[in-house]
Amino acid sequence: MKKILVFIFIFGILVPSSVFAESGWYEAKNRFTNDWVRYANYSTWSVKYGYDTDWINEDYISSRGAGKRSLYLKNGNGTHYATWQPLGLYYSAEVRHKGNTVFYSWRK
Repeated sequence: MKKILVFIFIFGILVPSSVFAESGWYEAKNRFTNDWVRYANYSTWSVKYGYDTDWINEDYISSRGAGKRSLYLKNGNGTHYATWQPLGLYYSAEVRHKGNTVFYSWRK
């Protein structure tokens, strides 16, 4: 019985923290006059997201590294999910900017 309780304790403490440790989100409000970029780095992958004005005003999110993941951004044009880019080996979504708030989210 003691071994079962120890297993439940360890499973309950360690597994949830490791499952949700490689996820995150960021909400940008009224930050769209100049280019900006942010990063989230994990042990085997990373996320890059931001706003740029090189060709068009766009919101973007991308990720490189091992494993499948889910990334999206939501702006005034709707919710946009990153797709796998096989030639560059990364996930990416680039969307024309619209609105005053952009929500970025990712998880592995």
